[in-house]
Amino acid sequence: MRSALKDAQWTIPGPLETKMRQIIDYLDDPTSLIPNDVPVVGQLDDAILVDIAMDSLRGEVDDYADFCRFRWQEAARLQVTEVDIDRASWFAERQREKRLELQLRRVRGTSYADGAGSAGPVFRVC
Repeated sequence: MRSALKDAQWTIPGPLETKMRQIIDYLDDPTSLIPNDVPVVGQLDDAILVDIAMDSLRGEVDDYADFCRFRWQEAARLQVTEVDIDRASWFAERQREKRLELQLRRVRGTSYADGAGSAGPVFRVC
């Protein structure tokens, strides 16, 4: 969450960004519900908060992780240290990949020479 919030190339929708900042503020507060310096259970409230919050943040965190992988792969492919890719560019590229995958699945499931309408075999070896 911290990395996603700091990354200038990754924009987080407003309500989700607010929620993430509130969670991080709570985690950084040493005097939270259970003070962090209490032995054994000091960060139990933090762990419970993160566990509960991850249900609603999982999609955003997973998308950001994929964005980072994509950015690193593009940098490696172009043989540079950094690439200027934002969330919209990443999303558009992932949509193109998805359309290509669907097209490949359709093509793999069909045959160009199914022999329909012919009485004999499609290919004949002499």
